[in-house]
Amino acid sequence: VEALNNSWHYNWGNDGEAIGGAEFVPNQWSGGSVAKAISLGERMDITHHMAFNEPDNEDQSNMTVDTAIEKYEYLLASGLRLGSPANTDGTKGATWRDEFMAKAEEKGLRVDYMVVHYYKKTTPAGFYNWLKAIYDKWHRPIWIKEFNYGATWVSNKPATNQEASDGLESYINKLDETSFIERYA
Repeated sequence: VEALNNSWHYNWGNDGEAIGGAEFVPNQWSGGSVAKAISLGERMDITHHMAFNEPDNEDQSNMTVDTAIEKYEYLLASGLRLGSPANTDGTKGATWRDEFMAKAEEKGLRVDYMVVHYYKKTTPAGFYNWLKAIYDKWHRPIWIKEFNYGATWVSNKPATNQEASDGLESYINKLDETSFIERYA
């Protein structure tokens, strides 16, 4: 974290602390016990919290929207600025995110920022357009919790490490000039 000069970091859990000048942001990985998450608001060194890791993915937190809404209501009790669940970057993730957000808005739940994952190899403009569509639909700043220029499990992965590095750099350059991107990791 210090070597990369990060401004923030997370660890898919609620236990952690700042490293150097990098703020620790807890992540309620799944819908299990939320008691510790609620008490995070008592810590003076934490200002943000992220909800649920890929609830639309059977290999991750694997939650129904209704369960996530129920648990999200408890997370709000911390008083921290709270981000949406982070979904996978495909159609299933988008459908889950839209259902969650519609139900959250219907219930008057506060969602301070959208948290997303993106592992596709595309152009910087393609990545930007994907993010912009989420921003335009939900009108909240975006945090990109996980991203890469392709991944080992995608069909159009980079052919070389240099291509992956160059592609990731092109994404970062685009993110750095995009006003609705609040943070990325």
